[in-house]
Amino acid sequence: MSHLRLLRLVQSLVIVDDEDLDFLFLIRSEERYLMFLDLLQQLQPLPHAVPLPPLDVALMWTVHMLAPFRYHEDLLRSYSPHLLNYAFPLERYVAAVDIEDPTTTHEAFQPSKQMWHQLYPEEPFDLDKEDTSRMFDIQCLWCGGINVMDSSTFIKFRIDGMSIDCAGCGSQCSLETLSSKRLWVGIEAYRKDSSVLLAGSLLSPWTGTPDPIAAQREHHHLFFHPRIQFGLDQSSASLNCTWSKVIQTFQDLGPDQYYGIRPTTLARIMSSYMGLVEDRLSMDLVAGALRQRDFQKAMMVTGGLAWCQHQVLQRSLERYKKFMLLARAESKQTDGSHSVSGPGLGAGQPGRHALVPTLDIDLAWHTHMLSPAHYRHFQLVHYGRVLNHDDTVQATSTMTKQDFVRTADLWQELYQERYSSQQTWRGRFVVTPQKMCAGVVFPPYGAYLMWKSWRSKRKAKKLNRDSTGEGQQKVKKNKDKGSKTKESKKDKKALKTKASEDATVVEEAVGGSEQMSSKYPNSSGVMEKDTELQMEELAIAQEEEYQDEAPTTLGYDIKGKGKVEDEYHQQTNGDSHISGVGVGDHQQAATTDATNKNLTPALGLDGRLSNWNGDAAGPDGQASCASGACIMSPWNELQ
Repeated sequence: MSHLRLLRLVQSLVIVDDEDLDFLFLIRSEERYLMFLDLLQQLQPLPHAVPLPPLDVALMWTVHMLAPFRYHEDLLRSYSPHLLNYAFPLERYVAAVDIEDPTTTHEAFQPSKQMWHQLYPEEPFDLDKEDTSRMFDIQCLWCGGINVMDSSTFIKFRIDGMSIDCAGCGSQCSLETLSSKRLWVGIEAYRKDSSVLLAGSLLSPWTGTPDPIAAQREHHHLFFHPRIQFGLDQSSASLNCTWSKVIQTFQDLGPDQYYGIRPTTLARIMSSYMGLVEDRLSMDLVAGALRQRDFQKAMMVTGGLAWCQHQVLQRSLERYKKFMLLARAESKQTDGSHSVSGPGLGAGQPGRHALVPTLDIDLAWHTHMLSPAHYRHFQLVHYGRVLNHDDTVQATSTMTKQDFVRTADLWQELYQERYSSQQTWRGRFVVTPQKMCAGVVFPPYGAYLMWKSWRSKRKAKKLNRDSTGEGQQKVKKNKDKGSKTKESKKDKKALKTKASEDATVVEEAVGGSEQMSSKYPNSSGVMEKDTELQMEELAIAQEEEYQDEAPTTLGYDIKGKGKVEDEYHQQTNGDSHISGVGVGDHQQAATTDATNKNLTPALGLDGRLSNWNGDAAGPDGQASCASGACIMSPWNELQ
């Protein structure tokens, strides 16, 4: 609940009217976040009394925490390990900020303001979003000179890739040349001091834990090659320092040089420097904040009230646990613990495939990662590795869609339930452009593809019908109809038998009465009344017996609005909406699964949010974000 409120606060920071001003605000927020980390480094507050950061700093802190591998390594490389014990103070933060007026004037912020002004007397605690007077400094990595630029020029330099000429040496400085030069500076620093490891190499890609021994072995094996010395010499000129030349230098090392190197080491190192200005960070927090806005918007549909329902949050936690168990099962298959064939998913494993969560799972996952120490401890204890979170992959990409379908298939296979309310079941058969080209070249293979696609669609239709309950209801309805038809036939036959028997009884009774009336003429009126009474009682008994055996209806039927009692019970037991109307005490006695069926109509949500499984498919029923799909993979660049 506190996380949802924080997302609503963060959503108020978005500057919609001016894109450049919005970029400037995020750039300054990233800069102030590093100042906040310096504050924690110097003052070292207790973990339970961590100062409340300004709202813009809180945004960048949460974005950094949502990349657990990057966050852990950045703090280990640039700060003290005790910073890893700090969790984001969610409950304290939202209790101290008014959601309707998110200005940090609450008394709970006074200690934080005092700490802030103690170290940064000239920097205001609350950032003014309209202030454009900030000047930015860029250090030339060739001559060490400082180049000062205004906010508009720095936005073009940072976002648009504009180049500037160094005032000291005349070198051409751009985001590409400076970031590639920073990689060569890191390599040269390691060649002088082996304890200075490069970003992206400290953690194991399999477990997510620090492995400095393997990192030093790889550093020594890679960075002392003569080709690397040649690259260092070439980078002495700014025009020769580009990422294309960096990549070409490492490609020229040859395959033998990579023997014994972890398969993703070089890619992780390059991605930790490429396009970055600040050497203390291995990821672009501005880009990360922009990607998270799609998730924030999805959480704020209907003002966030839809997600605040107890049933939705409880179901979100349950499905998050299942998601983690699914990741553990896949990692065991990758390790060879099971005989299931196929490539493993990204449960901390280097590989192509990844698990793609739905929005409700992602909400619980994000909340868990805001406590980094607890998250890592939980993952290591229960899964033996830290499961990484990656939101840099485009949700519209073909690979992400295939990974989402594969995740849904694995979920269906493991839990025998539907993964997403909007997924399109396609089984494990996906027609790719390569297959289509092969089908055109080889007509027999094309015919096989057509048959395979038809069979897959037929299976998908059946799975969709079964998963939504339509097929089960249809089968049940046909069974009930058949049973009712048989029962009605039996009832008619039984009624005919009873009618004939009753007629015999009546005849005997009438005959007996005639005999008795002949013997006792004065008693004929009494016997006729008794016979009529007996026949009336028999008819009433037959009617009551038939009503007991036949389906009964409710006691109202106004212009076709009457409901069969069986349908009424079915709605209250399984298909009722959580609206509190017409259910009464019976709804309270229903189980969680029975009450989590059709939440979307009851809460008026749009198609992106969850309906009854508490699950939430993202846009187009694929991933959890519109522009970035939060997936489970070891490192960002692998996707």
